Amino acid sequence: MIDTRSFREKVFTITGSSRGIGYELANQVLQHGGKVLLNGRDEESLIQSRDALRQRFGDERVQIHCGDISQNDISRDLIQACIQAFGSLDVLITNAGLTGYGRVRDSSARAMKHIIDVNIYGVLFPVKHALPHLETSGGQVLIVSTLAAIRGLPVHSAYGLSKRALTSLVQSLRLEEEGSGIHFGIAFVGFTANESMKQQYRPDGEMESLPPRDSVKVSSREVTAARLLTQVRRRRKTSYHTPAGKFLGVLQRVSPGFIDWMIRYGPLPDD
Repeated sequence: MIDTRSFREKVFTITGSSRGIGYELANQVLQHGGKVLLNGRDEESLIQSRDALRQRFGDERVQIHCGDISQNDISRDLIQACIQAFGSLDVLITNAGLTGYGRVRDSSARAMKHIIDVNIYGVLFPVKHALPHLETSGGQVLIVSTLAAIRGLPVHSAYGLSKRALTSLVQSLRLEEEGSGIHFGIAFVGFTANESMKQQYRPDGEMESLPPRDSVKVSSREVTAARLLTQVRRRRKTSYHTPAGKFLGVLQRVSPGFIDWMIRYGPLPDD
């Protein structure tokens, strides 16, 4: 259980929070007394999410900033909007991300670039602009990553590449900002139930709805969000959300060849 006192009056900025895990994170932060700046690229969806949360928690505790945070100026404005609305920033959760599938030789260069831009710059730029404010508050950054960051998987090259880069980023930040009082965490989430509007890139560069994850065991968005907020509360550096993630992390170090065999000839454990 999350200690509700931990987030009382704390200010969160959560990227990619108009729906999905990000929206549920905002919902739970507000339940526990915090304040939230929501972010997304779809203004209509973002406004709908803001209004739904305001009906439950009040206008003063929920604000929005629309825009593509893979753009430096929009990320700068995102953090500034948080400061203007609430006066401070305690926690930045970088949740926004894109995915797609297809072999490298068959995939659209435009789609691969967009996945990499959103998944890397959409983390790097918000963090960059948040650092001075997080130093003031003694706050923290939580980077939402995935099991694909532990081990590269076929037909998910751009996605895995971009998520794996976040591990390097958080390691660098811990050393660069040592002594600043800022805590940096990274979470390797497992398969989580998708909303029907969630989309991914096809190899031809067009978007399509993500199919239901019927072949694997999935966590609910509520459970995934609660685990992420528990990591924030405890200021843990790293979390693996499933036994599969812990298993991959160990096995990748001791027997990467065995993982190659598993990927070729059988499914990886899914929890």
